[in-house]
Amino acid sequence: MLGTSTTRALLGMAALASLAPCVSAQTFTSVRVTGQMLEPTALAAPTGETDRIFVTSKKGTVKLFKSSTGNVTEFLDIKDDVFTGNESGLLGIAFHPDYANNGKFYLSWTTNDSINGDSVISQFNVSATDPDLGDPLSRVDIWGPLPQVHTGHKSGDIEFGPDGLLYFALGDGGTSFDPFHNAQNLLDPRGSILRFDVDLPFPHIPPTNPFVGDPNALDEIYHYGVRNPYRLGIDDLTGDIWIGDVGQSDREEINFAPAGVAPINFGWRCYEGEICTEKPGCPDCATPGFTEPVHAYNHDFGFGCAVIGGTVYRGDAIPAMQGRYIFAEHCTDHVWSFELVGGVKTDFREHTEELFPDDGTSLNSCSGIGYDGVGELYLLDFFGDEIFKIVPVIGFKPLSGALAGTNGEPVLAGSGDLIGGQDVTLSLSSALANSAATLVVGLDRADLPFKGGVIVPDPALFVPGLPTDGAGTLDLVGLWPVGLPPEFQLYLQFWVVDPGAPKGLSASNALLAVTAP
Repeated sequence: MLGTSTTRALLGMAALASLAPCVSAQTFTSVRVTGQMLEPTALAAPTGETDRIFVTSKKGTVKLFKSSTGNVTEFLDIKDDVFTGNESGLLGIAFHPDYANNGKFYLSWTTNDSINGDSVISQFNVSATDPDLGDPLSRVDIWGPLPQVHTGHKSGDIEFGPDGLLYFALGDGGTSFDPFHNAQNLLDPRGSILRFDVDLPFPHIPPTNPFVGDPNALDEIYHYGVRNPYRLGIDDLTGDIWIGDVGQSDREEINFAPAGVAPINFGWRCYEGEICTEKPGCPDCATPGFTEPVHAYNHDFGFGCAVIGGTVYRGDAIPAMQGRYIFAEHCTDHVWSFELVGGVKTDFREHTEELFPDDGTSLNSCSGIGYDGVGELYLLDFFGDEIFKIVPVIGFKPLSGALAGTNGEPVLAGSGDLIGGQDVTLSLSSALANSAATLVVGLDRADLPFKGGVIVPDPALFVPGLPTDGAGTLDLVGLWPVGLPPEFQLYLQFWVVDPGAPKGLSASNALLAVTAP
């Protein structure tokens, strides 16, 4: 054993209470759901569905994943009809709000009827005999196909709002700087957010759309002035619309449209983010009349090249995320979130390391953020063909090792929940027999020169002189001192005396231990 009684005393209430001023909350991480996808583009599920998620592939198929079995099957295959060049393909999926009764779902995609891929929204039905199969012969086009003159800027996300209406994000059609000025042309649907009532007869136009009856605008346009709104998100609680609009060369932007406020002109091509482009046909920069994004970032410092719009979290599993908008970056795989208070961005945070710490998992070009039937979030890994779920962390998450010695790298593992003073158990294996170990505990970690992963807490709690026989357990009691908030994180690691190792130490992997109520 590893000196249980001594360590209990040193890890008591007073010692950890001294760390309280530097506590930072971290209540979620990611888990790899499956790797059996092929260039995933969008994820959705029928409302209330607890077992199944549906994922579109750029190549033209819809995959079905069941959490109860871990199996991936093919729900629908229309790849023979899909044009997949450049930014085209099968791009969006949405389930009718009454899917449980009518079995209707909708796909946004580009047809192979032309060399550039024409944009279309189609309705399909689930199979009459198998709820895990879609019927490819049930296709009915509810909008389009729209001829395209370029293979880029198709966007293509679709989502039902809490009003029961279907929203569609359509890019300006390309190429650079919208040469045909589509996004400011209300007689062209490109560069706009369109809105449909699929329960009305064709052409499915809601009478409350802002341009209905206007001869100088299309009835289906709801918002306009966007470049390549590849992903949109509609808040299930409020109906607010969030638009991740991929920029040209300077700015990536998140646009916000309050529920029921329409139309909004977001400014493209006259504005890229908040930057006036001074393009022909645009008003004077001093009097734009456009709505600026609630958040924008440039391409400097490796922050990326294409924003992946997300959604507002309304699930139940992670209370600390409730009401926050989460989004990502395609080229660098950063993940961020913030709240919008009174129309102003507040409490902006980065979550990249929380979601993908140095533990062997990684995101390889995020292509979408979707949610399941109960509002829990998933990240799509385009080139890795993977799906990651954002989950609460209660207990321990192993991080990568740091320094292997002559007996290999000591392996630290943990079990139990850090809730209300319950006991947890640490085990250390592959350590040198009859050696001495130091347990290091802290609220942060840093990468030291001798390989990454070693934690350097500030302030730190060191528990030296623990004997190790190569494999033992250590019970930690009282990891819930008075004065700490209900959510906090600790990093734990063992340093083992090893004369044959660099610097005379072998360091175990680190454990991230997080408590959440």
